[in-house]
Amino acid sequence: MLGLYLRRGPNDGDNARPSRRRRRCGTGVLTSPDLAWDIETDVVVVGSGGAGLMAAGTAATVEGGVDVVRLEKDSSDPFTSVITSSFIPAAWTRLQRAAGVEDSPEIMAGDILRKNGHKSDQDVTLELCRRSAEMIHWFIDGLEVDLEFAPEVTWFGHTNKRKHSHPTRIGVPIIDRMRTYFTSLEHTTYLDNTPGTGLLVDEDCTVIGVTADQNGAELRIRAKKVALTTGSFNANRAMLRVYIPEMADAPNIGAKSNMGEGIRWGMDIGDAVDQMTGYQGRDCIFEDGTRLTPGVINEGGIAVNKTGKRFVNEEKDYSQLAAVYRAQPDGFAVFIWDERIQRMTENMHVLKESMHKGGIQICDTLAEIASHFGLPENVFKTQSRPTTSVCGPEMTLRAERS
Repeated sequence: MLGLYLRRGPNDGDNARPSRRRRRCGTGVLTSPDLAWDIETDVVVVGSGGAGLMAAGTAATVEGGVDVVRLEKDSSDPFTSVITSSFIPAAWTRLQRAAGVEDSPEIMAGDILRKNGHKSDQDVTLELCRRSAEMIHWFIDGLEVDLEFAPEVTWFGHTNKRKHSHPTRIGVPIIDRMRTYFTSLEHTTYLDNTPGTGLLVDEDCTVIGVTADQNGAELRIRAKKVALTTGSFNANRAMLRVYIPEMADAPNIGAKSNMGEGIRWGMDIGDAVDQMTGYQGRDCIFEDGTRLTPGVINEGGIAVNKTGKRFVNEEKDYSQLAAVYRAQPDGFAVFIWDERIQRMTENMHVLKESMHKGGIQICDTLAEIASHFGLPENVFKTQSRPTTSVCGPEMTLRAERS
């Protein structure tokens, strides 16, 4: 449902809205009792990416549903769930069982806790894993999303293959289906090109609503509950310099709209933050975000720098390796993998895109790779990975500059 909001003009006589009165809570904004509201609802969701869509859809359907207003900054601007490959981990789904994989939520939770050093809440982590199969089945049966088991590579930290994805291995068709479904629900109001601008709190500093910008005018929305799904701060260089200085100048291949607004609003009213130094790092062929799938390295590929030398154990987490790649001379690395790995990963959208844009070079010999990338051949030829034959007699090599 669109068009619920109609702003009154400044000269509407007896119908004119009261003047705005506010006090401050820390650096947050407090409302006064006579503040006029443009919309009143049960739940307002600020942000309409994957998390926002799920939050709004759940609120609008659980136990008969409640009234939900969903705000989006700009639906034409790609967000994280669209940019990513959208591999969804889940344990003991019917698709995983059909593939003959023995798994359980308890095993999945154990993998997650080992990877994060037991920093996440153990009970919450286990419950999310127990609900993961239900979520996949709901996507398929409830939303009619075309999901399949994606066993092509083993992802770092997972002891079992448990990824699920769209056949195209990209998030766009999943998000398109979610948008269509959630926008059609009763109890929902969707406002595009209406970015949230701040939180409104009462005298106890309890959040009671949000402000938003609608065509240059302020919109005030009162809500019993506020969900901030505004994304991270990968596009905010100032915040990066404070919290993740080693990545402050790295190319931003994520959503360009992720400015950390929701985080900053929470901090403005005195809320605490944690894990602000965490990030997901990726290789990057071109600064537009063209990249590879981690599988080309996880499954046995190697990385060398401009001196022709391997410089790291490639079996580490690919996100942790991003800082290692940036630390190489000129921030330069070449990934090399063979035809076996290519066959395993070639269906992934990011690899198809990299091939289409000329980011991957097909070579028949190590000497050809060395020549193409300007690597010292005598050094480079000594760097093959002990556990993997990168150049058998019938193998075609693939290489890309990162």
